[in-house]
Amino acid sequence: MTWIAGLMAIACAGAATTDAALAQSQGSARAYLMRGLFDVSTGLDDLAAKLRSRGVRAIVDSYTASDQLAAAAIRAYAEQTACPIVVIGHSMGAEAAVAMAEKLAQAKVPVAVLVTFSPAYPRAVPANVGRIVNYYQSNSALWPNRLSGPAKSRVRNVDLANDAAVNHLNIEKLPRLHEETLRLVAAAKVSCGVQHRSAPKTATQAAKP
Repeated sequence: MTWIAGLMAIACAGAATTDAALAQSQGSARAYLMRGLFDVSTGLDDLAAKLRSRGVRAIVDSYTASDQLAAAAIRAYAEQTACPIVVIGHSMGAEAAVAMAEKLAQAKVPVAVLVTFSPAYPRAVPANVGRIVNYYQSNSALWPNRLSGPAKSRVRNVDLANDAAVNHLNIEKLPRLHEETLRLVAAAKVSCGVQHRSAPKTATQAAKP
């Protein structure tokens, strides 16, 4: 009977692996990062690499790609392969990040975290965004821009005016702001895992043995 027990152990291990893969595919964090004009926002590439090292599927693109990224996020959400969705941008990319959140709101897709670095314009963030953090400088001559949002969204405008070493071209490169962003995404991943475990099964999932 030893060989039967061995086969049963292999089968159980295979089922556990399949279940783990399914859980991962249904709960994969997605981060969409958008650079500013002339792709000067090289700090976002570094942030994306840090996100990937923590199991987040991070895509970096130009602010001009916000429509394509929004379409990709909507598609991934519909396929249940994106949870949570994170949107990040710098300068014109920050403006594009809010615009992307608006497109996701129209599609009834939630955004867990929106992080902006020195946005080019002041903007109101739609109600589908859970956490909003905006790093800016109120003493900037060109980019002193805050974000606002509905009462249900938690908006935090972090003013770095007192830090003489920070400017519009390096604000998205600061390691301490990267660490804060990573903590926000990590917390969103935990919440997303809870939602997935408690979410009702789809008809296709319920039909599976």
